[in-house]
Amino acid sequence: MDYNHFLSLINPIAKWLHIIAGVTWIGLLYFFNFINGHVAATMDGDTKKKVVPELMPRTLYWFRWGAAWTWVTGVVLLYIIFWNGSLGMGMTGEDGSMMADSDGTINIWSHIMVGVTFLAV
Repeated sequence: MDYNHFLSLINPIAKWLHIIAGVTWIGLLYFFNFINGHVAATMDGDTKKKVVPELMPRTLYWFRWGAAWTWVTGVVLLYIIFWNGSLGMGMTGEDGSMMADSDGTINIWSHIMVGVTFLAV
C-alpha cells in the first residue's frame, strides 16, 4: 500500500473524528455558558454541594478531551491536505507538495496561507 493511498484512507476518519470532537467541545462550551451558569445561580447551598462535585468533573473531562482531539485531528487534517498536498484539489507542485516549490524550497505563499488560516480560526 503506497503512502497516498494510506492518506486517502486516513482523511475521512480524521475528518469525522474532527467533527465529532468539535461538536462535543462546542456543545459543552454552550452548556457551561448558557445552561450551567443560570442553573447554578438558582441552586441553594445544599444542592450545589451535591450536584457540582458530581457534575463538573465529568463535564470538564469531556470538555478537555473534546478540545484536545479537535486540535489533534485538525493538525492531522492540516498535514494531509496542505503540507502533503495529496488531497489538495489539484493545486500541488511537481513533487505533490503544496508547501514546497519544485526546487525544494518552501513557498512563501504557503506559509501565508497557513498563517491566515490559523488567524481566521
